[in-house]
Amino acid sequence: MKKIPYTNDSKRIKHVGNVTLLPGQTREVYESDLDLPAHSIETHSDKREMDIDISTVISLPVSKLKDALVNLSVEELAAIETAENSKQSPRAGALSLIAAERVKRASQSFDGDKSADEFALMVSGMSDTELADQDYPEDSAFSVIINDEKNKRALIAFKSDFSAFDSADLEGLKADYEDQPEYIKVIEELLAEKAES
Repeated sequence: MKKIPYTNDSKRIKHVGNVTLLPGQTREVYESDLDLPAHSIETHSDKREMDIDISTVISLPVSKLKDALVNLSVEELAAIETAENSKQSPRAGALSLIAAERVKRASQSFDGDKSADEFALMVSGMSDTELADQDYPEDSAFSVIINDEKNKRALIAFKSDFSAFDSADLEGLKADYEDQPEYIKVIEELLAEKAES
């Protein structure tokens, strides 16, 4: 099958075959995928004509949330993340899925997943100082991958810093981090490790 360059000239993310194109982006797609009816190329855009009901999406069980996130625009994904974080008890699983979707989209904005994987590998080898010195626009794919690496390192440092705490102290930490589900998850991991030893 022949691949040809295709430009997304809309203001929405488009899916052509298995290729995702951000607004203004040009990527090679299979010519046969362009032979599909126009609505199947712009399914994402067509679905987005109406505003989504954020409360409906964040009320989905985590097991069904992943499928719903794929169809959201960048702005809607951000709104879902904000809404989930504003819950009294944000779901760590939901926030992880949202973060994974953001990283996946960032990967797709490169020339294929291989380039994103190479950039992520390069970032993972940077020192903390080098990582802090990276300056990319906040909405760029580079920034998403860099922020993901910073978050991973912060969680590793947090786990290391509190690994010597006993179970009672760890339980007490939960109140301090109740609005940060990723840290609660690390505290739970530490508690589970303490219970096993």
